[in-house]
Amino acid sequence: MNKILVGLILCAACTGFAKEKGSIGFSGKVGVDGFFSPEISSFEIEEVFADSPAEKAGLKAGDKVLAIEDCQIPGCDTDEAQELMKRAPGEELRLTIQTKDGEEKEILILVGEPIEES
Repeated sequence: MNKILVGLILCAACTGFAKEKGSIGFSGKVGVDGFFSPEISSFEIEEVFADSPAEKAGLKAGDKVLAIEDCQIPGCDTDEAQELMKRAPGEELRLTIQTKDGEEKEILILVGEPIEES
């Protein structure tokens, strides 16, 4: 139960709304270990939304996130990860990823304007 709850909380920041409601534009599957001090054990991108800041930065479904800013995965504290994901429009989010073909690279996502809910 804890793994699902923490994963959903973290991904809420990914899918669009962060501090000041900036848009990032992806969703991911997050594995979490621990109960009292949960840490991210894995983070895989499931979907990158069309025309989103994440797509423009080159993020693709199937990419594995190895670090959020300087917080390494596995081992990144879930609370720290949530704070690092919060970005206002115009700010950058730095991710270190591993692509499907095994290449490791750093990408910068320029956070966009909020997505209006229908």
